[in-house]
Amino acid sequence: MRISSKLAVVVLTSGLALAGVVGIAGPAQAAPGDTVTTFIVTTGSFGITVPGTAALGTVAIGAASVTGSLGAVTVADNRGLVAGTWNVGVLSSTFVSGSTVVPVTNIAYTSGAATTSSTGVFAPAVAFPVAAGLTTAVTWTGVGSSLVTWSPSLTIALPTNLVAGTYTGTFFHSVA
Repeated sequence: MRISSKLAVVVLTSGLALAGVVGIAGPAQAAPGDTVTTFIVTTGSFGITVPGTAALGTVAIGAASVTGSLGAVTVADNRGLVAGTWNVGVLSSTFVSGSTVVPVTNIAYTSGAATTSSTGVFAPAVAFPVAAGLTTAVTWTGVGSSLVTWSPSLTIALPTNLVAGTYTGTFFHSVA
């Protein structure tokens, strides 16, 4: 009996050695690895929205000035910039009734405070004189997208030689 016990041990040991040579082994494990994963955020629109018309009010002959709101002006900047800076330029035509003209140099622009849900700084214009050419009136510096709205007003100094009538001009906002 002793002999058969030794034989069984030898066969068992030989079987394990043979399994290693033939390649019979337990389940293989995959080596760990990294997957480089990306996504893309595209740039969006950038623009300004202004009211189509505005009535500044009514004053009597001899009034020194007229002041009124232009309505809500909104800049939507969806370019997604790290340092999103934009400037709003303003320009005005003269105001005319018949042959009577109120010159551009008599016009002052006040932006008022801005409302926004964005993170940034709005630099308002206070009684900013409108020049003959496009001039920067307000600025914004922020991060990412921004939606900024304000309601500017115009104050027009009225010349002493003004005649009664409806004075019409065009006020222009631009964003860059």
